[in-house]
Amino acid sequence: MTALYFRVAWRSGDGSERAALTLAIDAGNGGARVSQLTDVARATERLSGERLRIHTPLSPAAGELVRPLGDYLWADGQLNDARLRRHLLAFGRSGRLHAYRPRTVVAAGADLVGREQLIEDLERLLVSESVHLRGPRRYGKTSVLRRLAERNASHLRIDLGEETKAGGILAALLRAARIHAPSFDALKNSAARPDWAVVEAGGADLHGWLNGLRGREPRILGEILAALADANVILSIDEFSIYLRNLVRNGQPVAELLRAFAEARRRPERPLRCIVAGSAGLTAYARFHNLHAELEGLRPVDVAPLPPDAASILVEELLYGAALRPDRAAIERFLQHVGRPVPYFVHALAIELADSVGSGAVDAGAVDRAYQERMLSAGGEYFKPFRVEDRPYPDELRRAAHVILTHLAQSDRPVEEAELQQHAGLDASKLAELLPCLQEDFDLQSDGGWSMGCKVLADRFRRGTGYRG
Repeated sequence: MTALYFRVAWRSGDGSERAALTLAIDAGNGGARVSQLTDVARATERLSGERLRIHTPLSPAAGELVRPLGDYLWADGQLNDARLRRHLLAFGRSGRLHAYRPRTVVAAGADLVGREQLIEDLERLLVSESVHLRGPRRYGKTSVLRRLAERNASHLRIDLGEETKAGGILAALLRAARIHAPSFDALKNSAARPDWAVVEAGGADLHGWLNGLRGREPRILGEILAALADANVILSIDEFSIYLRNLVRNGQPVAELLRAFAEARRRPERPLRCIVAGSAGLTAYARFHNLHAELEGLRPVDVAPLPPDAASILVEELLYGAALRPDRAAIERFLQHVGRPVPYFVHALAIELADSVGSGAVDAGAVDRAYQERMLSAGGEYFKPFRVEDRPYPDELRRAAHVILTHLAQSDRPVEEAELQQHAGLDASKLAELLPCLQEDFDLQSDGGWSMGCKVLADRFRRGTGYRG
């Protein structure tokens, strides 16, 4: 059957066309489709404030983007006019369309959805302040830090998640500074660092330099941070709370390091500006270990679950991007299953839905099966970051953590600390040590009692995780 074509073109100031998008239409219902598409294009005109050229050519122009109309249809064949309008606006701005694909890696570029206001707020704060970026695991803190660094070359970004000793932050700073021009220049003549060849070699050479510091790590850290501050470098630290927990557990001089960090942030002139990513429980953990004074002055900013509108758009784009055509009920059911929408679990369910359906129409039943029978399965790959047995807790606390999480998952109400203490068999001080860790690692909420903040994790623990403690 012969196809019809519907073309929308954007004009430059001189009247010439600067971008055009063509839709290929099945001729069987062409007249009605053209009328619907014209309505959407006119609505796009009003939203964009631009005059568009809208017509139905006999064939697409060579080299122009052509999309099948099926990319903008619901499962019942009705036009998804909201998605088409979004794409027309995006194409008019950039001349291209982003291909969304379900994946559980750190989001970058256009894949980072629903964080625009957060990014703008952080950029405004970091002009003169330092920030504690708070959020549980897999909420997208790393993606936010990367986006900030992409938009501002002054950001020096380091990850401390694998560092366990005092010298770890020095090694991370030096490795990152070697390939970050503003930081490299700031430390070029610094006596606080080893020769750059040692940093580049890494391994035994850098390890030997760190071992030779013998307690001088806080002073060296202070000198490096001061040099970065003088150069207007913004320090971006990922997994900060995990690093502090590792230092405390290994008997490292954490208070002295934090003091050097605090002094750099509180310099009268050219104070260090930084953003540290860690859990909302970092403050409580620091207070429990008498470290809170050194962390004062960090402005807390939360990485919340996605706003409902952004979450709905992300689900739509991921499903269409996986060659699926959902109905409206499938989108609603998808959002019900993920609860407070964490991008990591939104992508995970989209992956399982695409693997189970393959391509084509998707209804709510298909979403149910993908969630219950695949995503929550006992061998689910998506829950490896949340395995209690892999958390770096002492054995006693690991066992108690599993008991607490299972109890909260099975409870239909917030649970008081006294009840958790009884179930876990911990004294009050041990429970006070454990709960902030669970806030970070498992999204526990403490509003009017303790509860599981993430529905997906609650469903997983309610089903049973095969814990081996």
